[in-house]
Amino acid sequence: MRPRYYLVSACLAGINSRYDGSSALNRSLYSRFKNKPLLIVCPEVSGGLSVPRLPVQITHAPTFVGTGRSSAAKNNAKSCDGKSVWENKARLTSAKGKDFTGAFLKGCKRIECVLKAVKIKAAFLKARSPSCGSGFVYNRNTKTGAVKLAKGDGVFAHMLKKRKIQVKSF
Repeated sequence: MRPRYYLVSACLAGINSRYDGSSALNRSLYSRFKNKPLLIVCPEVSGGLSVPRLPVQITHAPTFVGTGRSSAAKNNAKSCDGKSVWENKARLTSAKGKDFTGAFLKGCKRIECVLKAVKIKAAFLKARSPSCGSGFVYNRNTKTGAVKLAKGDGVFAHMLKKRKIQVKSF
């Protein structure tokens, strides 16, 4: 029988793994799981990103149709999320346009390999994160640069939900 763990975002466990080099220690979560088996992960760091790193939001992927024009501008009115990223309809980019999608997906896939060896009871992830957000994530309009909170899941939260793992945001 595979061991049963609770999966927790590294930043919520007090590890300085956030984009700005800080943590988001959640003391109530820490107390709740003090003596429980935990799998502590950060998809961004697992994907090879440094701490600190540029802040990243989910943006629409530019798609070119016969005219040579990008359809990203018309799609900016719609929100996008982790599912859109996995479907190659959205990207994870910085405000300066640097694309981090590959690193985010690489981190998710590396953690997915670990998940094959353990049983996860539930996942407790950082709210609104482009990786871990569950229910809401930040989107950036590539035309105006405006950042807004939109309905949807981050790329890692989406992957966990597809695996039928219960995800809770903190």
